[in-house]
Amino acid sequence: MISMKRQGESYIMYDNDIILGNCDFSLINKTIYKFTNLSDLSDKMVIINLAKAVLNFFDLHGVSNVKCLDTKNKEILTSIGFNDNLEICLIGYFDSPCSLS
Repeated sequence: MISMKRQGESYIMYDNDIILGNCDFSLINKTIYKFTNLSDLSDKMVIINLAKAVLNFFDLHGVSNVKCLDTKNKEILTSIGFNDNLEICLIGYFDSPCSLS
């Protein structure tokens, strides 16, 4: 069973007890630093799920604009709403159902 757990300023994605990937971020700086895929799953699947968990965390804490410094995954991140500068506005982002594309 896939699950997400926040530990400090990191979200970790698990399949039961196996770590699939993680995302490091700063709530104070409103910044996502890095995504790491530690599994055989596609980068897209791991990063999108981690990104949406972290963005939801920011949104629930009143953050409306987030930037990401992980340029390695720019194509995946722009597919879920980040702009070319890897910034995203969360106002209304979670008003409609989430999707993986």
